[in-house]
Amino acid sequence: MDKIPDNPKAACENYINELETLYYPWYDTAARWHYFMWCVLQAVATLSGFAAAILAALIKKEQFEDLDWGRISLIILPFVGSLASALLVQLRFRAFLGLRERGRQAFQNLIEQGMAKFAAASSPGTYAQIHTWLVEQAAAIEREQSRGFFEIAPAPTEKKEITP
Repeated sequence: MDKIPDNPKAACENYINELETLYYPWYDTAARWHYFMWCVLQAVATLSGFAAAILAALIKKEQFEDLDWGRISLIILPFVGSLASALLVQLRFRAFLGLRERGRQAFQNLIEQGMAKFAAASSPGTYAQIHTWLVEQAAAIEREQSRGFFEIAPAPTEKKEITP
């Protein structure tokens, strides 16, 4: 663990660095991951539907009689598309993408404001005020993210034991 700074300027500078190296990258990674998953599932759902439609148009009547690749594909492709669509709806990747992107933007803005205030400060008292302000703002962003997460995430269901 790093040594705790013994002056307000160093403490404030360390906290700005912490926001920049810990908080911001977490939100950036989370936003990119949710965007990637949303894109992949959206593409799979769409392409499997198109592929099934094109395949159904091209398959000959005789190929429906036996269990060959065409018939199996017409079963698997809609299944895969439906699964991808269900995952998009149930796991709410787009909603989480928006939530984490707002968190990323908020921390980026907070870091930039903190750097500007830090550069303009000249007294230990001002550095201490900036540090306190940064901590309060970061806590507010985290509370908003937590509230947003629990609005999006489904609530766990209670298991009730049935007694005979």
